[in-house]
Amino acid sequence: MQMKSAIASFALVGFLVSNTVAAKDITADDVLLTTGDVTITVGDMRHYVKERIDHGLPAERFTEPGVVPRLMENLMTIRVLANMAKEQGVSVDEQMQWALDVERDRQLYNRYVHDTVAEQMAKTNWDALAKEEYLANKASYQRPAQVSVSHILVAVSKERNDEQALARINEVQALLKDGESFEKLVQQYSDDNGSLEQQGSLGYFAPERMVKPFSDAAFAMEEVGDLSDPVKTRYGYHIIRLDGERPAGTLPFEEVKERIIAKLQKGMDSDLRTQLTLEARSPKEFELNEENLKALELEYVDPDLL
Repeated sequence: MQMKSAIASFALVGFLVSNTVAAKDITADDVLLTTGDVTITVGDMRHYVKERIDHGLPAERFTEPGVVPRLMENLMTIRVLANMAKEQGVSVDEQMQWALDVERDRQLYNRYVHDTVAEQMAKTNWDALAKEEYLANKASYQRPAQVSVSHILVAVSKERNDEQALARINEVQALLKDGESFEKLVQQYSDDNGSLEQQGSLGYFAPERMVKPFSDAAFAMEEVGDLSDPVKTRYGYHIIRLDGERPAGTLPFEEVKERIIAKLQKGMDSDLRTQLTLEARSPKEFELNEENLKALELEYVDPDLL
């Protein structure tokens, strides 16, 4: 009966959450849900969300509607079943107490590592470090030659075979030669829905970004405004217009700074965590009772394997 009440309560809360748009000021002591002896407060959920983030769940996940209510349901389930266990006389035995102590130590360990890494990261001049990395490895920040094009695509499909598509693209080419507006023909003829709002523009790209026949034709054009002959790809037939060119060269520092900083921060975070773990695993002074350790190991391992 208690579980049915809990499920009904959560169903009601889920309905209210999903149908309430306006936010209100809430404090940690404000109650979100009660069922039987279980109470879940705003503070409970804030702690629970932070714990999930600390365990690696991306913070962005909680910006999705419904995630927090589902997490509340999880916490409710844990507490309801824990209460049922108490009612049935389930107690904290030696093994459970040991596990609780280890979990406490794990939490302390995680907090120490997190705080130590965060302190070191905060002391670092990331702009200066990124600039140093950029100057030392400029070869890693090269931009290949790029072109910007617009195109009109006549697709080959179930409704239009290859011969019909070729005839249609030839019709487009003839209209362009007669002076029709490229942008107007994009709207009338192009089957590339992704570029229609951009008047057929695909922006800048490097050679390997497009299928080879398309890329070859785009990079073969010499003057901005040039139009290609019909080009066949696996998508159908294209007429391409050259809109701009960028020569190969080194990317400006400001363009790559944030990417460099993100890479450096990830590397430092990993290195510091590894360093702290190795230091903990290799204490300078320790006493080891090898005889007792061997006896313990023999409780689990076949002696013939040792």
